Amino acid sequence: MSTSSSVCNTDSTTSPCSSPDSTPMSSPSKPKVKSDREIAKLKKDIHVFARKINEECERFIDNHIEVNGEEDAVNQRIPTFFIKSYNFLKKEAESVSYEDRFLDFIPQCIRMKVTTEQYGPPNCFPEADENGYLKDEPKRLADELVQFYVDVIEYVRFTFVCTGKIPILPHSYYLTLFVYQKRVEESTLFNKSLVRMIPEVLQSMLNVGTFGNQNIGIDYVTDCTREHYKYLLE
Repeated sequence: MSTSSSVCNTDSTTSPCSSPDSTPMSSPSKPKVKSDREIAKLKKDIHVFARKINEECERFIDNHIEVNGEEDAVNQRIPTFFIKSYNFLKKEAESVSYEDRFLDFIPQCIRMKVTTEQYGPPNCFPEADENGYLKDEPKRLADELVQFYVDVIEYVRFTFVCTGKIPILPHSYYLTLFVYQKRVEESTLFNKSLVRMIPEVLQSMLNVGTFGNQNIGIDYVTDCTREHYKYLLE
């Protein structure tokens, strides 16, 4: 969301909430000072994306139950892309001393949905730490990516089963991709390659998935990324 990083490009040079020709990433030792205009844009983006990740998480939960049945509610889980996206937005808000009430309310909103609608046990929703971040125990990168792929693919598949249409990738996917890009900046070449290949691997996994008579296009991930940018430029 800041002008110093990228979600959509694997070279991590532009913001997840800005067009591809945004300001290049600044040196870690000399953080770029944001202008008043940039701060205002960031605050707006945080609020807009907070609503998006909330909608996407609720859609994931609703569609999971519709596809698998209420008897499977005990196996309900919160997608990893929601947890990482929420924490990312929370950190971005904190970076400019911004408090977005809707963003802060999201964990309670999702938790109430899970418990009051009996979509799963209360403990399926991660607890928040003392600073309001959702607890996200770090694991080996390769293991985390496996669950990330599963969650994104299930989001697409569940939405297709429930609506008959292939959805675009959730905005949460791009925010989470950014989180992984930042995580491997000082990591091994192997881990960097794992993250760099996420779009390609996801495309390959979706191509072998089952979507009835409607196939995932070979450029699906690329097309979704284009739509993501179009949304940002509106």
